[in-house]
Amino acid sequence: MKSMEITAVGIDVSKRKSTVAIRRPSGVIVACPFDISHSSHDLEKLVSILKTTGGDIRVVMEHTSNYWKPIALTLKNAGFYVSVVNAMLIHDFSDNSIRKLKTDRADSLKIANYALTFWNQLPPFNDEDETRLVLKEQSRMYERLASTATSLRNGLIALADQTFPSIDQAFGHAIKNADGHEKWVDFFSIYWHRDCVLRLSIEKFTESYRKWCLRRNYKFRTNTAHKLYALAQDAVPTLPKNNGTKALVCWNI
Repeated sequence: MKSMEITAVGIDVSKRKSTVAIRRPSGVIVACPFDISHSSHDLEKLVSILKTTGGDIRVVMEHTSNYWKPIALTLKNAGFYVSVVNAMLIHDFSDNSIRKLKTDRADSLKIANYALTFWNQLPPFNDEDETRLVLKEQSRMYERLASTATSLRNGLIALADQTFPSIDQAFGHAIKNADGHEKWVDFFSIYWHRDCVLRLSIEKFTESYRKWCLRRNYKFRTNTAHKLYALAQDAVPTLPKNNGTKALVCWNI
């Protein structure tokens, strides 16, 4: 056996175990697919098997969930060339197999064949892959949070349209304070119904609004208070402030 003969190791990763296949060019199968658990004992056993196999070894596995991490880190720390590739690249790869099998053993052989086909293009696994994974997970969490925030905001606007129509447009586009709170949302939590404004005279409401702005760390403008008062006068709520149940409190600030 030539010491530098290329040897591809394809690993099909699952949650609790992985399937390993070892092959060389021209269809030579060095080791038929075998399973290993993700225990330290089995991973050390895999390292020993690969070290006795010989040749220029490159290990390839799919970048799926976090299951690949212990195998990739163990083999990299043992000195092997490890490449973690996008699962779609493996999925779209045609290994010229007539039978379209879908088993862990067949997948591990397909991954090993992918490694032989793209031998010189296999990117090495490094710490940047780990950072990229963390960033990807954080991005997904942020997208879910943003989607939830949008849904809740739309629900609040729908409620506001029943008690204080157009209040969400009263302050312009996304005016926020130093804490990142939207001004109209904070305002609506206190003056939740147009009657919370109209129960006061315009002078008293202006003073109440001034104190509210000071407490909430918003800039106060007299013309904004007058604009809000006029909006309350024009608003036509579909939900009365007191519809036979105990009315919510309109707080004085």
